[in-house]
Amino acid sequence: MEAARQDTATLHVHPLNWPRNTWFCCDPVDVRWHESADRLRMKMAALGIPFQHDLETSGGGHSFSYYGKMAPTAIGFIANQLKHESGCEL
Repeated sequence: MEAARQDTATLHVHPLNWPRNTWFCCDPVDVRWHESADRLRMKMAALGIPFQHDLETSGGGHSFSYYGKMAPTAIGFIANQLKHESGCEL
């Protein structure tokens, strides 16, 4: 169990080839996922992997209500990063 816990995906990210555009979120009242999302945040920060996140916005837990609340932020992030990557700044 300990070997599996320590062999996380973040340890397999090459330090010179990080994903440039990472964003994730989790509702703080989502008892099944929030702790793991926070752990991911801590590991990525410790490794110096650039990312953005929202682990504070609440909208009903792991539900379509939460997904609907976060969809504009997620789509906005994707659109902004695609513009940035294409060289067409806002």
